[in-house]
Amino acid sequence: MGTEAAEEASHDAAVERAVAELPDAVVVRRYLLSVTDPDLTFDEHGSSLADQVSAATDVLDRLARTGALIRHRERWRRALELAFVQRGGPWAKAAGACPASMERLGVPSATLEAAGLR
Repeated sequence: MGTEAAEEASHDAAVERAVAELPDAVVVRRYLLSVTDPDLTFDEHGSSLADQVSAATDVLDRLARTGALIRHRERWRRALELAFVQRGGPWAKAAGACPASMERLGVPSATLEAAGLR
């Protein structure tokens, strides 16, 4: 495994650990936020990457840093979606959440089905 691949795997594991520690209601909230506003960041590393993008003056440096930020946000979204399917669906059901309203927010129908909300 190359250095870049090892670093990506390390970031994946860190995000998965962070999401695993979240209460179910927070998983649902953050997943919905990630769907409605894909530019949000949910941790210090993401905020640091966003600051680096803003501070970059060279176009190639900005390109590389923007890619790292996008990958980080996608990593969070994937982890949140998986947690939503595993834990958030039952929480949302118990809370009386409306699947149709979640779909209007942009939650894919397949995700709602996987979470047991359809």
